[in-house]
Amino acid sequence: MSSLGALIGDGKPQPPDTTDLTSLLTHVTQEAAKSFRKAIPAQVSAVSSGNRVDVQPGIKARYNDGTVRPLPIIGGVPVCQPQGQGYAIRLPVAVGDNGLLIIADRCIDPWLAGNGSPADPADPRVHDLTDAVFIPGILTDDDAVASGDTGGDLVLQNGAATLHVQKAGTYRIANPANELVDLTQQLAAAVSSLSSAVTGLTTSGTVSGPTASGPIVSGKVVFSPNSLAALANAAASAAPIIAKIATLKGI
Repeated sequence: MSSLGALIGDGKPQPPDTTDLTSLLTHVTQEAAKSFRKAIPAQVSAVSSGNRVDVQPGIKARYNDGTVRPLPIIGGVPVCQPQGQGYAIRLPVAVGDNGLLIIADRCIDPWLAGNGSPADPADPRVHDLTDAVFIPGILTDDDAVASGDTGGDLVLQNGAATLHVQKAGTYRIANPANELVDLTQQLAAAVSSLSSAVTGLTTSGTVSGPTASGPIVSGKVVFSPNSLAALANAAASAAPIIAKIATLKGI
């Protein structure tokens, strides 16, 4: 990334209205502050490989002659992604996403090309927009993704899929139509109900003879002792599973 110092300033300094030393110092300080870049919102204009994006700064430059023009697009900006020792959260950054540019004090090119050890900046530029890092996620008031109250939940959202991690140790995993934990709970209850119903249909006795639908005694299907034991075990196993699923289901 090369310096944009000559392109991104707010115009050439204009002479102060007076030669008074205080006014002169004030003027010089104000002009210096205009080029002192720290942070600015931006929007992704292109996505490249290697976790880099091109961004359009979201605040225009106002020049001393009164004109207002967009700042130039900054290419090859690294994206800040949450990660650490053995974990990473990868955000699918796309064109049109908004975020915040953090401007480094000095040139970060040598550091980015290295292994994380302290690096010689190798360039005299300071607070230059080309030394920016993009943090995705800052929202405008018109952003489609809701940024309202989450009720204390940690919320992960990707399109129509939403995961709520709640302080009580419960979860909600849902799309607009269904909630996964609730469906799992319903499924387990249905299996338990089926097991109880089938067990209720069984009896012991002497089989009078086979039929097309199986051995019949007094209108009830006869199961072997091993089958009855298996059904009883299934019913006994389902009960604690249903109880455990209930502890994971959020409200």
